[in-house]
Amino acid sequence: INFDHSDEDNGALTIELPVGFSSDEFGIIEFHVDAYSEEEYRADAGMVGLEMPSDMEVVGMVYDIQFETSDGEEIAETDKPVDLSFSYDSQSLAQKGISPLALKMYHWNTAGVWEAVEGSTVLPNENKVVASVSEFSPYTLMGDYVCNDGLDNDGDGKIDYPVDPGCSSLNDGSEVNVVVNNSVGVGG
Repeated sequence: INFDHSDEDNGALTIELPVGFSSDEFGIIEFHVDAYSEEEYRADAGMVGLEMPSDMEVVGMVYDIQFETSDGEEIAETDKPVDLSFSYDSQSLAQKGISPLALKMYHWNTAGVWEAVEGSTVLPNENKVVASVSEFSPYTLMGDYVCNDGLDNDGDGKIDYPVDPGCSSLNDGSEVNVVVNNSVGVGG
């Protein structure tokens, strides 16, 4: 069983369920995914403190993945992993100042915080971030701004804020050094 949801720019989600996953054998009968913008999710969830990490940018939608048994009981996790794949648009990320290599899949964990999904992998040639998960909760794709991604994006040998002079903060979208010419001509 596959689920696909498209987003205009980034964060489109594909879910691949193992064969026989939604069957009486596993007790999973109903499967649904609600897609929200970051703002809609926080408002709809009615949760205080649902802020995303301050040095990260949500890329696309937040997907609330839910599985239920035939008697309506929610299933929070399973021993049979489900494959998630978020797609992204490189040009859209560049406009936001996010490096594709710094993308990570996150989920809202049982402790009530956004947590990076272990084993989340960026496939830059396919413009995807993939992971196998066994917990069912809200998931989203987040990226570090280039001044906080651990990479030397401008090739000057200096990495991120405050070391790279092109970065004015952790949330800066460019490591490029701005050269200002303040020379004053003397006329005669």
